[in-house]
Amino acid sequence: MAAGKDLVLRRSEHPDTGYELIQGAEGRAFKTDVKVNSLGFRSLEPDRSGDARRVLFLGDSITFGSELLAGTAWPELMATRLESRDPRFDVQNLALSGYDDVQELAVLEHRGLTLSPGLVVIGFCLNDVGVVSANFEYHERAYAWAQSSLAGSRVGQLLLTIADRLLGRRFEAEANEPDVFAARHAGHISAIGEDEMRLRGLVREVTDRPPSAWYGDADRIGRLRYVLERLTALRDQYAFRLQIVVFPLHETAADGTYPHWVAYAIVGLEAERMRIPVLDLAGPFQREGLVELRNDPDDPVHPSPRGHEIAAEKVWESWLNLRVI
Repeated sequence: MAAGKDLVLRRSEHPDTGYELIQGAEGRAFKTDVKVNSLGFRSLEPDRSGDARRVLFLGDSITFGSELLAGTAWPELMATRLESRDPRFDVQNLALSGYDDVQELAVLEHRGLTLSPGLVVIGFCLNDVGVVSANFEYHERAYAWAQSSLAGSRVGQLLLTIADRLLGRRFEAEANEPDVFAARHAGHISAIGEDEMRLRGLVREVTDRPPSAWYGDADRIGRLRYVLERLTALRDQYAFRLQIVVFPLHETAADGTYPHWVAYAIVGLEAERMRIPVLDLAGPFQREGLVELRNDPDDPVHPSPRGHEIAAEKVWESWLNLRVI
């Protein structure tokens, strides 16, 4: 368990959210120093004036800024750009490491909408359609282990770290079993029509390479569809702009091609269906080198600070083109 995680996390009162940051907390978590504002987000204190122009970011560990120094994640880089353009802009980052698409929707519904956003931006990663974080019971159990007598020695810390990883992987594997996933998310899965030939054609092309393989499962696509439908309804009801920014995985196939293009095509098709603009960062990242932009050589998910800079540059260009600012 990352040191300090117990200091910044708590169980959420909203079941779909699962867990959340504690308002005003500070600690070491997710391989970075975390300082939480009074709203419960990893952001500066909000502008409480009546004329604030609110921009909200949703996402998982990439958008949260896991493993990065404060000020280097793409939402923070966007905040700097926005505030230099108009000091009334107020950026709040609602992302949290481990969140999936349902959790991101829930935190927007229960907390983000109270801030009256003008723009909501979702940082999307391929694994968002699965379960990639443990529930809060896991965090509580891991905290109890950290307080045990074993934690006082280096050998004990090593054993606890190994046990922590194994327990997390076991939970993730069980939660992503098709039957378990379908039962757990039964209320959050929209139907896929038999006549949706374009979508079903893409599904047939999905490879068995993780996490692309999840996109061969109609229930996972159905859950993504449910989330996008709900986001669209909220967009129309509360009159905010909505954008999805898709982050690629930092890996290539043996022949040098990108192995997850079908999964991203499915995400793009579902977003297109709901008239949500999508910015796919695969091209810009490929031009600089997908593997070279890894934050950790062994981690294909999280981009380096340079990757976050590229993301901020391309998102800014898209905002100017879409005239959302």
